[in-house]
Amino acid sequence: MRRIRVTLAIAVLMQMVAAAPALAWWDWLEHLSGPGPWKGVVFGARLLCIVADDGQQVETRVLPVGVFVSSCDLEGNEWRRASFDVGMRFLWTNDSRFASGRRISLTTLTPSFTWSIFKSRDRNFVDYGVGAGRYWVASEAFPTVSGAVLEPLRLDFHAPTSAPAWQRIPVLRVGVLVFPAGFEPTAFAPSPGNAARIGRDWPKYIGIYTDFDALMDAFGQ
Repeated sequence: MRRIRVTLAIAVLMQMVAAAPALAWWDWLEHLSGPGPWKGVVFGARLLCIVADDGQQVETRVLPVGVFVSSCDLEGNEWRRASFDVGMRFLWTNDSRFASGRRISLTTLTPSFTWSIFKSRDRNFVDYGVGAGRYWVASEAFPTVSGAVLEPLRLDFHAPTSAPAWQRIPVLRVGVLVFPAGFEPTAFAPSPGNAARIGRDWPKYIGIYTDFDALMDAFGQ
């Protein structure tokens, strides 16, 4: 639990230092081959942004430290072509098959690279992303389990940059997480009959996000 609290503190600090462009107010991750399904929230920060204008002039911007802005603050005819992001996921589940029904928490820290599939501010309504990082699964019923997590597929669906700001606020994200090493039979304190080793897992997820860049534009800030 201490590791989870430290991770949460880091996430809050990230929000204070660099206003994140996306906050998931709803995120759902299907069953692992073990516990699940999971629900919770996701925080994200855009650390480096590659922007282009209608003339396809490309510029790279790095997030200024200590100010409440995103590195993708667009002006004029600019649109986001690609970015380096970091995201933190805080999910939980109560599965009677594991941990004697006690709450189980899943935390992930995942740097990622995202790019617009369509290279136009009038048509850039979908982004593709890939990432890799680390996860922690914690509960009062068993020692914290941690390891590598991969994100080979992530799609963000949103209104194009040329659309009014209020239309660009909601973002629908779907993707797949991969736990490549799997989990040991006793990892989640399983109930009798569930104590089998869990191999490489590929759970899918879906989330609804708020784009704070668009939100600030909508309110003229």
